[in-house]
Amino acid sequence: MKIKIDEVKNVSGNISVAFSTDFGSAVAAWSASVPKVGEEHGVELEIDEEFVWGDNVDVSGDRFSLSIKDRGISLSASLVSMAEDGVAIIDINGTKIMIELEGCLMRPPFFISLSFEKLTFYPTNL
Repeated sequence: MKIKIDEVKNVSGNISVAFSTDFGSAVAAWSASVPKVGEEHGVELEIDEEFVWGDNVDVSGDRFSLSIKDRGISLSASLVSMAEDGVAIIDINGTKIMIELEGCLMRPPFFISLSFEKLTFYPTNL
């Protein structure tokens, strides 16, 4: 995913970035050397959280979005596939990642809205 760095915080070596994309903005942990404000980066991302249908995930509109809401992150993405063991693949505007999703009874593809607390970026340096 391509992002633009809007703000950088470095507290005791823990780096976080406020960032923007073509479909919204939020904050993420940064797992590399400190970036500079204004830089654009390609990143891989990780959402290390379990999702439960009706709790922190539900059906969404048909567009990608990203924002900060209620001190957490709100993301609208396309659910691409769902395995019986709860592993799901979501597409975030062309970037695919795996998440754990319980209780989804609908068959993909369709858009979902996810709410979570932590997002981590890994720069790809491409």
